[in-house]
Amino acid sequence: MRAIVIVSLCFCLGSAADARADHGKIDRVEMANGDALMCEILSLERGQLNVKTDAMGTVTIEWNKMRRVVSPASYQVELSSGRRIVGSLDSPSAGRLSVRTTSGIELADFLDVVRMAPLEAGFWKSLDGSLDFGFNFAQSDNLTQFSLNAKASRRTARYLSQGSLNSQLTTDSSVSHQKRNTISASVQRFLGSRWFVTPLVQGSQNEQLGLDFRSVIGGAVGRYVVQSNRTILSLIGGVTYTHEKFSEQEGDERSEAVAIADWDWFTFGDHETDLSTAVQVYDNLGSETRVRTELQTTFRQKFFHDFHGSLNVLESYDSSPPSGQKKNDISVTASVGWSF
Repeated sequence: MRAIVIVSLCFCLGSAADARADHGKIDRVEMANGDALMCEILSLERGQLNVKTDAMGTVTIEWNKMRRVVSPASYQVELSSGRRIVGSLDSPSAGRLSVRTTSGIELADFLDVVRMAPLEAGFWKSLDGSLDFGFNFAQSDNLTQFSLNAKASRRTARYLSQGSLNSQLTTDSSVSHQKRNTISASVQRFLGSRWFVTPLVQGSQNEQLGLDFRSVIGGAVGRYVVQSNRTILSLIGGVTYTHEKFSEQEGDERSEAVAIADWDWFTFGDHETDLSTAVQVYDNLGSETRVRTELQTTFRQKFFHDFHGSLNVLESYDSSPPSGQKKNDISVTASVGWSF
């Protein structure tokens, strides 16, 4: 319960109440094939431009197929270099974007633009996420497994708030069960040249490893090493304070150094896919030698509209667990989900 409250608070950081209403269908986009739309530009994220139209509702267009974009409204434009520009949009020539700022006009190639968001976007408009549910049943031993994976993020001009939940419950005919739950949150405060600072919060439980509960809280600095309309790679390093309790063991507290690598690769079109991998390594800063790692890999394939199927791999490793406990636990689940 405390972890859920923490996640809710983290999403409030860097957030404001919904500001002005939609600016309406006053924007114009032109595609490479010559088609043009009068619309409202909602966002550019992960290589896809999202626009709202009167006739077709919300439409997603691959950014590399765009030719011109025009809007009198103010947008925050982020380049692959990490530089952010605020102003209205125009295209002086095909494949070129001009942003009219308060101090002049900034020019950029379309391929260098990785994100766009209207300044007046409210909370719900700037919220992205997904919800996945999986179920598996083996008749031979009456083994039933449920899985729930959820994540959400909200990006503003200065912050990226993120939260995730991974939960698995396995039951058998003897009514015994094994639970594995992880909930985490972070709030990135953007600095210059792709750098950011962030607090880290995580709570976890793994009965397979005898872990009753572990809480992690700390701070870190990170950098987007690569960001484009095809892939994003960020590296993070920091220090955390960890409290944990294993079954039939006294609680333990310690400080750890943490290193995180987060990689995301995606494609578009009729077979839209997403492959993401996050690796977290924790190294005990005390006299005891102990290294922990957490790995999460997800492969996602879009079915239709906002629905998808996914394959999720989770692994936890502890180089020095309490006596009688296993060093690692790995799980593979298939699920169906919905993105928003």
